Amino acid sequence: MCGIAGWYRRGGKPVPQHALVAACDRLRHRGPDDAGYLTDGDFGFGMRRLSIIDVEGGHQPIFSPDGRHAIVFNGEIYNHPELRRELEGGYEFQTDHSDTETILAAWLRWGDDAWTRLEGMYAVAIWDKLERSLVLARDPIGIKPLFVTEQKRGLAFASEIEALRGLPEHRFEIEGNGVDDFFRFGHTLPPRTIFKQVRPLEPAHVLRIGPKGAAQIRRFWTP
Repeated sequence: MCGIAGWYRRGGKPVPQHALVAACDRLRHRGPDDAGYLTDGDFGFGMRRLSIIDVEGGHQPIFSPDGRHAIVFNGEIYNHPELRRELEGGYEFQTDHSDTETILAAWLRWGDDAWTRLEGMYAVAIWDKLERSLVLARDPIGIKPLFVTEQKRGLAFASEIEALRGLPEHRFEIEGNGVDDFFRFGHTLPPRTIFKQVRPLEPAHVLRIGPKGAAQIRRFWTP
């Protein structure tokens, strides 16, 4: 179990690393073994890692060979050795066994078609430093959590809502219907959460957002 968090502030103001670290520290219980961060102007993301695959070489974020793309990932891809062998001819792997880098290589080769090739559970964030665009994706069953909030033209995401609450310039109001859900069912009913400003990225969906315009969300798999 790992945890990821990020903030695309947009509008030119840089994301302070201390804010990113504070958000990820709220995920320490999900990943006590390692932490890694990227800040790039008005964007930043990070993760807390529980080391399972490629314990020594799987530090995140992982970057593409040209440095343009970066990825953080929570989950496990069971068929990543087979995918890696298929991808080796067109991608220069920098790690020996990291399923995180396999996801990045697959996405660079196949785009959003990569998500249906992954066998496993995942919540993924990929940052394009050149286009300044962010892609989020969640596995088809929704085993790995991923929450999103859009405030003040920006977008923030995290494996747990508590990490979002650690970011500055964000406000969170209790969602009355979410409270009703909790007392009736023991949990909120998606897409509601306990806060008005937070929603889950639903299973089998990919979100894309650039420096301008609204986030675009689409389903990539249907049962």
